[in-house]
Amino acid sequence: MKCRSCRPVPSLAARGRRGLALLVAFALVVGSTVVVLGQSSAEASVLPFCRSTDGTGATLESNVARNGYFEASGVRVEPVFARRLYIDPSRTYDAGYIGYRITNVNNADRADVWLEVTGLTDDGAAVTLVSAAESQQFVGTLPRWSGNSSDRRYHPTSRYLLVRARSETADVLWHEVRVWSGRPGTVGATALTACRTSIDGVQRSISANANKVTSIAVEGAPSVGQTITVTVAGAPGNVGAGNAIDGSVIALTPATSSAWPARAVRLERVSLRVDGVRQNSLPACISGDPHSLSLPASANNAGHGVLLDSLGSQRSAIYSDTLIVRGFSACTTVKATYTTTYTFRVLSSTGSAPDIRPYADISSGTQIKYTGSLPATQTSLPLDEAVVDATATKQFVDVAASTTEHVDIRYRVVAGVASAPASGTTRMRFDAIEDVLTGVLPGGGVLQSATVTDALGTRTIATTSVIRTEHEVVVEGQPSTEVTHRFTGPFEATRTASGQTDVTLTYVIRLARPASGSVEYRNFAWALSGEQVIGSGEVVTGIPVSVPAAGDPTAGEPVTRSPERRTQRITFDPLGPFGAGTSTPLNGSTDSGLPVNFAVTAGGERCSVSQFDGTWTLQTLASGVCTITATADGDDDYAAAAPVPRDVVVLAGQFITSSDASFGGGVTTTDITLTATSKLPVGLRSLDTDVCTTSGTPTSYDASTGATVHTVAKGTAAGACRLVATQEGDGTTWGPAPDVEVMIGVGEPQ
Repeated sequence: MKCRSCRPVPSLAARGRRGLALLVAFALVVGSTVVVLGQSSAEASVLPFCRSTDGTGATLESNVARNGYFEASGVRVEPVFARRLYIDPSRTYDAGYIGYRITNVNNADRADVWLEVTGLTDDGAAVTLVSAAESQQFVGTLPRWSGNSSDRRYHPTSRYLLVRARSETADVLWHEVRVWSGRPGTVGATALTACRTSIDGVQRSISANANKVTSIAVEGAPSVGQTITVTVAGAPGNVGAGNAIDGSVIALTPATSSAWPARAVRLERVSLRVDGVRQNSLPACISGDPHSLSLPASANNAGHGVLLDSLGSQRSAIYSDTLIVRGFSACTTVKATYTTTYTFRVLSSTGSAPDIRPYADISSGTQIKYTGSLPATQTSLPLDEAVVDATATKQFVDVAASTTEHVDIRYRVVAGVASAPASGTTRMRFDAIEDVLTGVLPGGGVLQSATVTDALGTRTIATTSVIRTEHEVVVEGQPSTEVTHRFTGPFEATRTASGQTDVTLTYVIRLARPASGSVEYRNFAWALSGEQVIGSGEVVTGIPVSVPAAGDPTAGEPVTRSPERRTQRITFDPLGPFGAGTSTPLNGSTDSGLPVNFAVTAGGERCSVSQFDGTWTLQTLASGVCTITATADGDDDYAAAAPVPRDVVVLAGQFITSSDASFGGGVTTTDITLTATSKLPVGLRSLDTDVCTTSGTPTSYDASTGATVHTVAKGTAAGACRLVATQEGDGTTWGPAPDVEVMIGVGEPQ
C-alpha cells in the first residue's frame, strides 16, 4: 500500500535556507538583448562559453553540427540540448528539458562531483526552472580517462533540468554552469569548472504530421527512491536542413508542460536508438555527435555504439546521455524509426497521475517542428500510486565521551528496502538523511564525526560537508532551539530474496550539560527521497536522552511522531494587459502535481473565470483592473499552498478581420488585407516558412481605415500556408487583439 502518512518534515530546501540572498543582475551584450541572472555583470563578462569551439571557452561554437564544450581542471562540460526552446501555447506546450554531459578527462577518478546551474530561478525571467531543487544535482564519481583517445566517450554522466517559458522571445537568455568537487555551498567544496551558456530565444513551433510517436510504454511500478522507465517509439519522417540556430537535429524531451511534477520525478538517463541508418551514412552520424557514438559494435560500452543488421547494409545508431543529435538529416532515411528510453527516479508520490507528453523536435525543411501525433498518443504516469517500499529508524548506540560541560552521544540511522523481491535486486536510492535535535542548549547540538556503510561501500563523512541549521521552535508551549543536520547522499540500499545491504549511518553529536538539574533532548531522524520523508511505517522515530548537570546521561525508549505535510508552491505567471471581451486560458501549476483553482477576488464586474473539463478560462468583461487569485488545496501529503494573486489590467477590446487570399492561376505571391477595429496596424508572420513567407513589414497601411496589406510569397514546399495575424494594442487605450490564424492553400511549386 502507498504510505500516505510518509510525509516530509520540511527539509533544508523547504525552509528556504535562511540568510542566503539572491543577487539578480542584468547584462547587455551588443547585437542582442541578453539577460544574465544570479551573478554580477563583471562576473558574467569573464565566464567562458560552455559552447566553445575548442574547449577553451574563448570562442562561441558557430557550427550548428556541433554542441561545443568547455574543459577545465580535467572536467569537460557539454550542453546537450537545442540552442533554442520550442513551444506551442495553443497546446500548452510551454516547457522542455535541458541537459549537460559531464566527462572526466583526467587520469584519476573524481568523487563527490556536483553540477550547479544558476540564473534560471528568477520568477520574472522569460525562462525558469520548473523546480528550483534541480539547480544543484549530485553527479557522483566520474571514472578516470585511461588515455585512449576514444575512451573519453565511454564514461560521461548527464544531468537534466526542466525549464518553462513564459512566452516567445528573441532575447538570448544566459545562465551559468559549474561543476563542483563537494556540494556547492558547503565548507571545502571546490569549483572545478565554471562557464556560461544560453538559450537562444523561445520560438513558437508547429507540428509535423510525418513526425510521429507510434507508442509510449511505462515500465515498472512507481516506488519512491527507485526508477521507472518510459519508452517512446516513433518515426521522424523526412529530416531537413533545419534553421540557422539549431540546424538539422532531432531534439528530445519527455515532458512539454510546466505542470509536469519535476519535484516528484528526476530524469536521470536518456538513450536514443535510430534504426534504418544506411551504412554509408555512418560517418555523418558520427560527426553529428562525435562524443556520443563509439565504434564499432564490438567496442560498445555504456550504451553507445552502432549495430549492423543481418543484411549488413543497414545500421542502428545508439546515442546516450544526450537530448539532441546534430547533423541528423545526413544520418537517417525517410523510413527511419527511433526508440527513446527515458529513465526517471521517483522522488515522491503526487496527488494525481500526470500526463507524459514526450516529443521529438525534428528539422522539417528549414524549420524545427514537433511530433504531430501528440497529444493523441500521450499517456499517464501513475505517480499517485507510488509506494514507499523503504524504512528508516533511529537508534541510540552509546555515550562516546563525557566531560563536566558536555556529553557526546553516538546515534545510528538504519535505512533500507522494506520488502524482498521475488527475484533480482531492488535498489533504493536515498538522497539524504536528516537528524533533528530539539531542546538544544547553547553550545550543544554540534556534530563531531560521521561514517556510513551502504551498497556503495564504507566511508567517512567530513563534518564540514554536513549542512547544519538551527531555528527557534515551540515544544509543549515552551520556546526551544532545534538543530538540523543534513547528511547529503546519495546513499544506496539493496535487497534480494536472500539478503540485504542497508544504509547504516553512525554519527556522534555533542550535547551541552545544563547548569543544574537535567534537560531532555529529543533526537529524531529520517531518510529523504527528494523531499519525501521515509521513516518507520507511518511515523518517524526518535530517541529521548536525559542529560544531567553531573553524572551519566540516560537514554529513554524510542518515541515516534507523525511527519508534517510538505509544502507546495504555485507557479502562476503575471497576466495581461488584455482587451475587454476576450478569453484566455489560465495556466497555473503546483510542484506537487495537485490542481490549481482560480477565483476573481476583486473587480468581479470586469473579469470572470470558468472551468470546463479541467481547463480554466479568464473572460474580460469591461475596462479596469481585476484580481485573479490562484489557490491549491492540500491532501494527505501536502499542505495547502500559499495563494498567488495577480492583478489584471483590462483595456478596450479590439478584433482582427482578414480578406480572402489564394495562390490561384500559378501566381507566386498574393496580398492579404488585415483590419483591426482599433485601426492600429496589424502584423503577420508565417508559421511554416517552407510553405509560405512574409517579410513581416506591411506593403501598405491606411491609418484612417486601419487596413493593413501584407504580401505573402510561396515557399519551396506544398501544403497549407499557416499565418498568424497579431495586434498587440498600444498599452494605454487598446488591449491586444486575439490572434487570428489565416490559412492559404499552396499547391506544388511551379
